[in-house]
Formats: sequence, C-alpha cells, structure tokens
Amino acid sequence: MATNEDLRLRYLTDIQAVIGRLSQNSFVIRGWSVTLVSIIFAIVGAQRGDLHAYALLAIPPAVIFWGLDAYYLRRERLFRRLYATVGQEASDGAGGRRLFEMDVDDFGADVPGYATTLFAGHVVVIPAMLVVLATALAVLAG
Repeated sequence: MATNEDLRLRYLTDIQAVIGRLSQNSFVIRGWSVTLVSIIFAIVGAQRGDLHAYALLAIPPAVIFWGLDAYYLRRERLFRRLYATVGQEASDGAGGRRLFEMDVDDFGADVPGYATTLFAGHVVVIPAMLVVLATALAVLAG
C-alpha cells in the first residue's frame, strides 16, 4: 500500500511532467513559427509578381504562433506555482490540496497575466523579428 508521502511524490512527478510538456510545446511553437515564416520568405523569393502581398502573408502566422507561445508559457507558470504549493504543503505537513488535483485556476493572480506574458522580453523577440522582417520585405518589394 502506498503511503501518503509516496502519493505526494507521485503527484509532484505528475505536475513536473505537465510542466515539461508545456515547455516542450512552447519550444516547438517557436520552431514552427520560424520554419513557416522562412517557407513563406522562400516562396516570396521564388515568385514573380506581387511580392508585397506574399511578404505580408508571413505576418499572421508569426502573430498566431506568438499568441500560442505566450499561452503555453503562462500555463507552464501556473503549473510551476501549483508544484511549489504542493511542495510547500508537503514540507509543512499540510494537506490542503486534494492529491492529483491539477486545477491551476487558483494561481491566476500569482503569475503574470496573458497580456504581460505576451509582451515578456523572451516571448516577444522571435515574433517581433519575424514581423519586422516580413514588413521590411513587403516594403522593399512594394
């Protein structure tokens, strides 16, 4: 029979697994963003005609992936807060949270909001560069 301590350790392991998946999703989103915009730039380079319109096609994917990246980062922060809370409860001997509960809504006020996360320096850098490059290409092509 598993002890309460064993169950709490398993709970922390499960939370850490969610954090790892969210972090991996954020990383993959950034990669897809750069890849898709690069493909659009390659198509622009191969096209003849209205390069301005093709260059502007790179902006929506960059913005969409930027929003997704911020979403996953905020969710990761919420789960990190849950992890810290469960760890603190374990060390204090408190058992205020039901084991294996993954509801992170209680921590919304403890982590930066979506808009703040969206404009965090390390989140905005890649999409901002992609939008600037697409805009510059559109201006030069127009």
